[in-house]
Amino acid sequence: RALKPPYVVRCHAASQTHDEQACWTYTHPHVSKNDADTGKSSAEAAADVHNDRCAHLSFSSDPTNGSRNGCGYGAVNGDIVRAVEGSDIGATLTIHGLLGTFHSVLYESKRTKRTSTISIAPHSFSTGMFSWFPLYFPLKEVLRVPPASTINCSIWRKSDDSRVWYEWCAEVEKSGFILSTCSIHNPGGRAYHVKK
Repeated sequence: RALKPPYVVRCHAASQTHDEQACWTYTHPHVSKNDADTGKSSAEAAADVHNDRCAHLSFSSDPTNGSRNGCGYGAVNGDIVRAVEGSDIGATLTIHGLLGTFHSVLYESKRTKRTSTISIAPHSFSTGMFSWFPLYFPLKEVLRVPPASTINCSIWRKSDDSRVWYEWCAEVEKSGFILSTCSIHNPGGRAYHVKK
């Protein structure tokens, strides 16, 4: 049961094996002329926003096994980037889970072109950030990833009238053949969910 829900973690003994990829985008609802047309208040319009999401990501083979990314929390280490460039570590990876981070634009002015962001994604990490941590999605069955393989992941954010939850799965593919796979984790929110 311990490998079924996701966990908020501060990564230490971990290695981020691939560069992060964006899964999805959220925007906050606001009153628009469409809201005026329907007669809905801002709160009613916000309640109608559908926040279920789905993403399918592929992580191609990285001959350095992502060693430049460190543990997956904090900024990318430029010294490590320079040390591993052009190298071929080439070891089989063991994947125990997926790491979810975020990059948020809090304010953006089209007129002045100024933005204010907060991020725990390694490639845009906010310096001094120590109040938000990644969400770790464990895999019940570890995945072995030989060199020149691709990891394909799917993740869903689902909801019903009273709950919100995540579901996820992954597979390893090489030359068109699936080498290993894991089942969908947390189907229907049965191991973990958050009340709305």
